[in-house]
Parts: sequence; C-alpha cells; structure tokens
Amino acid sequence: MRNIAFLFIWGIAAFIAWSWFQPVCPGGAVVRDEAACRAAPGFDAAFCRGIFARTAKIASENGPAFASQSECTDRWPVCDPHGPGNMQWGARPAAWCLARSPERIEPQYDRRG
Repeated sequence: MRNIAFLFIWGIAAFIAWSWFQPVCPGGAVVRDEAACRAAPGFDAAFCRGIFARTAKIASENGPAFASQSECTDRWPVCDPHGPGNMQWGARPAAWCLARSPERIEPQYDRRG
C-alpha cells in the first residue's frame, strides 16, 4: 500500500514537472514588438505588420478587466482602458505569442510582484 502511495506521488510530481517545462508558445515565438517579430525566424515584415495592426484591438478585448485603474495597477505593471466603450481597465500585454500556421495571436502578461 505504501508503494502505491509513493507511486501516486511520483506520478503527480512527474506530471507537474512535465507541464512546467512545456513551451509558452508552442509552434510560434514570443515577441515584444514588431521589430522583434521581423527578427524571429519564419516571420516577414508583411506578416508582422498585419499582426501588429490588430494587437491593440485584441488587447482591449482580452485579459483581465477591472473597474478602476488603481485596482488594475495593484496587480499589473501597466494598465490601459479596456472593454466596450473603454469603461474598464485592463493589463497591457508585455509580449505576444505569434504563430503563422494556424494563425495565433495571444497576449502574454507580466504580473506585478
């Protein structure tokens, strides 16, 4: 019985270690801006220009939203107007996970503290 408990604990530890070492952006690259996008392998200037033309809209619609700016800045380093009509505040993405095929644009955030 004791061996089963140890096996169970080792199984959970192995799963946690496996998930910890998975890439943040599988099949793509994490970039901070358009210049870094162009420097990433597999991305050209036209692709990056088209992607970064849409990032402001994606950032304003995704991620956590807060009722006040001070509530947002308690948790996130930089906050911008967010949501429909800019009536809320949301975290500004620090970087973007970009993939060409299938096309994926995911904001990546830095937490405060």
